[in-house]
Amino acid sequence: MKKLLKLVLPSVLSQVCMFLFTIVDGIFVGNGVGTTALGAVNIVLPYILILSALYMLVAVGGATVTAIRFGRGDKEGANLAFLHAFAAIFAVSVVLTVVGVCFTRQLGYLLGANEAYIDYVTDYTFWYSVFIIPAGLSILLQFFGRNDGASMLVMVSTAVCSALNIFLDWLFVFPMQMALKGAAIATGISQTVGFLVLLSHFVLKKGDLRIRRFRPDAKQNPDARRAGIHRAVRLARVHSVPELRDAADDRRNRRQRILRYRLYRLVLRRCVLRRFGGRAAAHRQRLRRKER
Repeated sequence: MKKLLKLVLPSVLSQVCMFLFTIVDGIFVGNGVGTTALGAVNIVLPYILILSALYMLVAVGGATVTAIRFGRGDKEGANLAFLHAFAAIFAVSVVLTVVGVCFTRQLGYLLGANEAYIDYVTDYTFWYSVFIIPAGLSILLQFFGRNDGASMLVMVSTAVCSALNIFLDWLFVFPMQMALKGAAIATGISQTVGFLVLLSHFVLKKGDLRIRRFRPDAKQNPDARRAGIHRAVRLARVHSVPELRDAADDRRNRRQRILRYRLYRLVLRRCVLRRFGGRAAAHRQRLRRKER
């Protein structure tokens, strides 16, 4: 029981600290910038959640494969799964950074922003996208850090990130008057600090997982991708679709926004959820039996 609590409590506290990021941004933006800026943060939220779903796709899948290989004593295979997941997150984050930085205004209109919100949405999306790479790698290292016996370090890193985010939000929004840009930069800096704290575990070789050069193997990725797709699809289904619906509630151009929301729902539910959502859990069970 003590061992179970030692593993569970840090994970629960880490998740609580992670949820504080969005809540704290909303509190400071609503009180320091205004209701229009707060609405802009809600419009950008589906974009952030879709990014998180992509990170979960790789992180949960790779961590599952790593845990299975640790269980059978294959430390080299576990480390290879970790390295492939790290490289995949880095590559995807580079692409998403380019998209978020270079096509910010188009992305804002796609999310449903009108002329009243587009400047705020563009500002927040641009600065959030600048920090996509450390944010994605931070999420990845949280999952693999727990697998590598560093649950306490993961908890400490997320707690430090949350505390730093609160302080920087206050500093950038109120004394420095950086408005919505300040909230996005505060979140990005906090996630970067969390990434660096977690990276020390792997760079200093405190566990079995190490960052080193390796030869990519295409056979490593499908198993991890299938194992993580259930978590990714569930995150996109539970959060992104309702937020897109809320973004469509503005009366101006309401019909076009509702049509856009229905298109998102059609793609998510029919093309993704029905195809993968019900089969992902069964595939993870088959993967565990195969690895044994």
